[in-house]
Amino acid sequence: MRNHAPLPIALAMTAVAAASACSGAGGVTDAGRDFSDAFPENRGTLVYEGSPSANQLLWWESATELVDVLAVSPMSASAAQPAGLYVRATNVDARTTRLMHGPRAFGGELSGVIVAPDGVTTFVVSSVLGPTGRVTPLHHAGPGTTSTLVTPSAGLLGSQKHSPFGMSIVVSPDSKSAAYIAAPDSLKVYDVSLRTSRPLATGCTSVLAFAPDGQRVLCASSVGAYSLVTVATGASVSAGSRTPDIHLMHLGSGGLQQLRSGAFFVTDIVNTTTGATTNIITRDQLKSGEFPEFQRGTWSSDGRRVAFAASHTCGAFSGCPFAQSSIYVVDIASRRLQRVAVINFPSNSSASIDAIAFAPDGNRVAYVAQWNAMRSAYVASIP
Repeated sequence: MRNHAPLPIALAMTAVAAASACSGAGGVTDAGRDFSDAFPENRGTLVYEGSPSANQLLWWESATELVDVLAVSPMSASAAQPAGLYVRATNVDARTTRLMHGPRAFGGELSGVIVAPDGVTTFVVSSVLGPTGRVTPLHHAGPGTTSTLVTPSAGLLGSQKHSPFGMSIVVSPDSKSAAYIAAPDSLKVYDVSLRTSRPLATGCTSVLAFAPDGQRVLCASSVGAYSLVTVATGASVSAGSRTPDIHLMHLGSGGLQQLRSGAFFVTDIVNTTTGATTNIITRDQLKSGEFPEFQRGTWSSDGRRVAFAASHTCGAFSGCPFAQSSIYVVDIASRRLQRVAVINFPSNSSASIDAIAFAPDGNRVAYVAQWNAMRSAYVASIP
C-alpha cells in the first residue's frame, strides 16, 4: 500500500534535467566584498525545471518518484503527441520519466491541475472567456468524458485564495471523493466513480484538508472560524478560530494542530482538541537576517516534524547581489532544527519557495523554487 504526502500535485514540466548540487565553502563575494553571513548554496537534486505552474508536489512509489503533468495545447500538438494532459512520474535518483496516463482533455487556458493520491484521478481548473468576463470552471478530467463540477460567474472565485489556482478543492486520501467550494458558503462533496455531487455544508468559504481516515473535512469560514464536517452526515463541529498568526495546520488522529507565530517569531504548536501548546522555534534559532515563511511549509505524514522555508537577504550589506532561501526541518519533540537546502536567487528577480513536501519515508524533502515566473522542483536529503 502506497504512502502519500498530504499535498497532491505537480504541474507542467519540461524535459528532466541533470542533477544540480551547487555547494561551496565560505561566504559569497561580489566586487571584492565578502558576504560571509550568507550560507553556501546547496539546492539538492534538480528533478525538473522550467515549469511555469508547478507549485504543488505528489510523491509516488515509495519516495522514489515525483508526479507531474505535461499540458500540450492544440497549438503545439502533433500526431505523436495529441493535445491534452499527460500525467508522468520522474524517478528522482535515475532522472528517468515514465508516462502514467494521458492524454486527458481540457478546455480553455489551463490554470491548474490537481492529481489525486492514486495518480489517476485528475481535476482541472481552466480559464475561459465567457460573455460576462473570464471565469475558471472546475472539471474532473477523464478517463472517458470530462465532467464539470463548477461553472462560476465572472469573478466568483477571485476571493477563494486557499488553493494555488483560486479554486478551493481537496481530494480524499483514497481518491474516491473530493470536497470543493461550489459557490460562496457552499461546500459540496463529489463522488469520483459516480461522477455526482451532493451538498455537504454551508458557511464554508474555503476547504482545507481531509482527515487521514477520509471521514471528515476541514473548512474555514469568512468570519474566521474552522469547522470539521463529517462527510457521511454533513454534521459540523467547531475546530477553533482562524487568526492571522496561524500559518500551517495538520489534521490527524489527534485533532487539528496549528502552527502559529507571535512576536519575534516564537513559534508554537497548538492542539485545538486538548488546548496544549508546544514551543518549537525561537527567533535566535535562525540566522540573523532570516525570516521564516511558514505558510509555504508542510507537516510530515506522522505529524512529528515540520518543513518550512526561511528567506535571507545578506544581513546588513547594502546592494546585495542575491537573496537566499533555506529549507528547514524541525522535530517537534526535540526542537532540533536542520537546514537541508539553500537556494540563491538574483536580487532583482521575483523569487519564492512555492511548495514543500516530505517523502513518504521521511528521509527527503521535495520543494519547488520559483523565480521570474519559472518553477523548478528539487529534492534534498535530511541528514
